[in-house]
Amino acid sequence: MLHIQQLSLKRSVKKMNNQIYLFDFYAVIISDSLNTEIHSHLAHQITFSINDEKFQVKMDGEIIEDKVLFIPSGKPHKFLQSNSKYLSILMDNESLFEIEELKRRIENLDTFPRELEDVVSLFENLGIDSEKIIDLRIVKIKDMLEKAENLENIRLNEISKEISLSESRTLHLFKEEVGVPFRKYILWKKLKRAISLFANSKDKKFIDIALEAGFSDSAHLSKIIKSSFGLSPTEIFKNSQFIKDH
Repeated sequence: MLHIQQLSLKRSVKKMNNQIYLFDFYAVIISDSLNTEIHSHLAHQITFSINDEKFQVKMDGEIIEDKVLFIPSGKPHKFLQSNSKYLSILMDNESLFEIEELKRRIENLDTFPRELEDVVSLFENLGIDSEKIIDLRIVKIKDMLEKAENLENIRLNEISKEISLSESRTLHLFKEEVGVPFRKYILWKKLKRAISLFANSKDKKFIDIALEAGFSDSAHLSKIIKSSFGLSPTEIFKNSQFIKDH
C-alpha cells in the first residue's frame, strides 16, 4: 500500500515554482517550468505534461518532444526551456518492475496524473510495487544502511561479514536484487538524506548538512546535486518554503 502526504517542499527559483514531495521510495515534483543542464540520476523518471502541452528533452543526441516521457536510471538528459506545468516522478531502482513492460504501460495510459493524489492510482495502473520481495540478506543490508548514523563510515567488509558472504558475492547479490551497484546506492541514500535534513532544518549551514548526510564536504554534495538534478544547490534550495504534512 502506498502512502501519500509525507513531506512537501515549495520553492521559487528564477521564475520557477516547484513543489517537491519526498516519500520512501519515490519523489514527486510538480513544476511550472523545466530547464536543466545535462544530468543523470539513479532514479527512474517519468515526466507528464499537466496541461497537455508537449515538452522537449535532449537524450541520446536527439531532441524528443512529447507529453509524457520515461527516462531510465543513469540516462544523461537535458530538459530544454519550456514554460508549462509538469508532474515528474523519480523512483528508486529498488522499487522495481520490468523496464520494457513499464514503458509499454506508460504508452497505453488513458489519463495522466494532474496532482499529487493521482500518483497512487497511477502506480497501481503501472504495476509498480513498493513491497517487492527481495533476498533477506539484502533486506538486512538495507536496514543497516537505514539505521547508520554516518553513511560515510559504511565498510563493505563489515557488511559482508554480517550476511556471511564474501565482498565480491555481496556486491553481485546487491546489484542483482536492488538494480544498482552498492556504492551508487549509498550515494543516492546520502543525497536523499541531505534533502530531508534541509527540509527539516532549514537554518542549518550547507556544510553541516553535507557532513551529517555522510558527504566528505560541501563541495562533494554540491557536485552530486548538480550531476543528479542538473541544478545547483542554490537553484534548488534558495527561497524554499517547507511544509511537513501529518
